[in-house]
This record gives sequence, C-alpha cells and structure tokens, in this order.
Amino acid sequence: MAKPKKTFKELVEGNPLTSLAVVAAAAVTATFSVTSYFNGSEQKIRELECQHQLATQKESLGGQIAYLQGRLSSIERKIGTEGSSYLDVAGLVTTPDRASSLGGEYKYFTDLKLYISIPRGESWKSEVITELKLTEYLIGNSVPNSVAQTTLGEALTELPVHLWKGPSQLEVNTNDEIVPKLTLFPFVAVQSFDNAHYAQLLGKVIAENEKTDGKNLKTLTELSTKLTTQTNAVKSAQLSANEEATQDTAKSISETRLALTNQLADLFRSDFAAFVLYGELNAMYQIRNLVEGSSMRLVTAEKKGNVFYAHFLLTFVDSKNKEFVFWDREFFFVSGPTRSFLLLTSAPSNDRRASESAWITNWLGSVRIPIE
Repeated sequence: MAKPKKTFKELVEGNPLTSLAVVAAAAVTATFSVTSYFNGSEQKIRELECQHQLATQKESLGGQIAYLQGRLSSIERKIGTEGSSYLDVAGLVTTPDRASSLGGEYKYFTDLKLYISIPRGESWKSEVITELKLTEYLIGNSVPNSVAQTTLGEALTELPVHLWKGPSQLEVNTNDEIVPKLTLFPFVAVQSFDNAHYAQLLGKVIAENEKTDGKNLKTLTELSTKLTTQTNAVKSAQLSANEEATQDTAKSISETRLALTNQLADLFRSDFAAFVLYGELNAMYQIRNLVEGSSMRLVTAEKKGNVFYAHFLLTFVDSKNKEFVFWDREFFFVSGPTRSFLLLTSAPSNDRRASESAWITNWLGSVRIPIE
C-alpha cells in the first residue's frame, strides 16, 4: 500500500536543513521585495525632482524672456526716489477700438487729441498756457516781454501748452541783471502738433509717407486688438487660478507688445523730433548760461517704436548761498500718422530725490495717444 505523501509543512519540520533553506529563501525574497520597492520609490522621487527642476527653470527662463521683451518695448526712467521705472511704449498709444474701452477716469482733450487719466493730487494745478508764459514762470517777465512782438514771440504763442504744476518751487539766484532769479518747479506738460503744418515749417513734403500709412495703421489696429484680447485672457486666467495659462498668456502679451513697438517705429519722424529737441536744448542752454558755474548733461536717451526720449540734468550753483540745485528734465517726442506730441517733465530738487516724481510717473503712465 502506497505511503501517503508528506505535506510541505511535515517535510520542513522533519528536516532541519530544509527549514534553514526555507528561512533563507524567505529572507532573500523579502529583502528583494523591500529593495525593489525602495529602488522604485527612489526612481519616482528622482523623476519628480527632475520634473520640478524643469518646471522651475522653464518658469524662470519664461520670466526672463518676458522681462527682456518688455524692456525692448519700454523706456527706462530714473527720476526721484522710486528707482528705475518703465514707460510701456505699446501702452502709451492706443487705437480707436481700444480707446472706446478706456475707463471713465480718462478725459479726452479735444485740442490735444489724446486721453489722460489725471492722477489724484489736489495740490497739482492745471492750466492751458503758451510756451512764452511757461518761460515767464521760469525766468521772470523781462525776456518774455522783450520778445513778445517778435517772430520768436509769435512762435512761442502759436501752440497751447497743457500744464500741470506741482506745489513746491526752488529759487536760484543768478547775479544776472535782466534775469536775477530762476524759479524752478515740478511740472508736466503736453503739446500736440499737426504734422502737415509742421512739415511746412520744416520745408518738407510728407506725401511720400502717406502711401505706407494705411498699411501700417491696419497692422497696428490688428496688434492692438490682439493685445487687448490677451490682456483680458490673463485676467480670466487669474480669476480661475490657472497659473500655467496665466504664464503662457503673459508671455504672449510681451511678444505682442514688442511686435507693436516695432511696428510703431515706422511712424517715427526723426526730422520732427530733431527740430523740437533742438528748440528745447537751446532754451535749456540759455537758462544754464544765466548762472555761473552751472552745467548741463545728457543723462540718457532712447528711441523705442515711435517715441524718442531724452533726460537732461541741469546743475545750478546759487550765486548767493552757493548751494546746489538739480533740475531733471525729460522730453518725450511721440510721432503719429497725422499728429505728433511732445511731453515734458520737470523735477527740481536739492538732492535729486524730488518728492513729486511719483506723481509725474503716474501722470506719464496715464497718457493714451490715439493712432488714427
């Protein structure tokens, strides 16, 4: 009669060597399983770390690219205590479709043909004057009265100046008999020029530019509309907390702004800009000569799109108390198809840290010039 087969348990219990072999096998299997588990976990951790590093680098590089593209479409300013600020050229101009969507805080100036959202500041007073009157505010009435009836005087009263004047002022004694004192004060001002009339003054013919204006305006309008759409998309992505969509759209916005700035370059009139800048330089040079030991230097100059920017610093030494007075002056010349614009700023101080510079920066950021 056949013997019944022993079970695995009986074999193990009846043979010590078999027991040791089983225990060893079980230990090896357990060790292998644990090792395999930790090796797999470590691999997943490494993969997650690599993915995180790639995402971080992508975000960092994307931010750098957006910053550089924004810098290429912006003008850097260094006035007052705020450090560097940037004026977005693509944001400075607007097209009819974007102008219609401006908020109620924007006021349209009919004679200037532009929009401004005036910053809050009860101490800043506005008025419409002439270049001759502005000269009188700065150097007194002796010189303005003497040239009022001349050709120069007529030129200085031809175009209105919209002026916003700050509350403070600094006086500089000159020792000049005709102009004994300079009165410097913070201000912003803007003028608007008709290109055809200006071209006549320069003896130029602008007909050759009219052929390309239509095509340029169409492209500008398309880019402007695209920029508005992208800006609204960023707001929607922020509301929905979609960080990836926000970053992608922000990158697209910087690319569109750069393209819009490059397109605006076709509208720039270097002849107009040079003529206006020469007049302003000549006026500043004459004022500088009134005070012995004074100096004037160009701090920076940039041309972005259809905007030319220049920042000058005049340093005066008061003839009586020998104290220094610094006068930062900025000029923005903006070319358009039919009109051009001149924006001026003034920031006098004893230490180049004019407290009114923040208001000036806000005012510049609130200007919208229609390109039509």
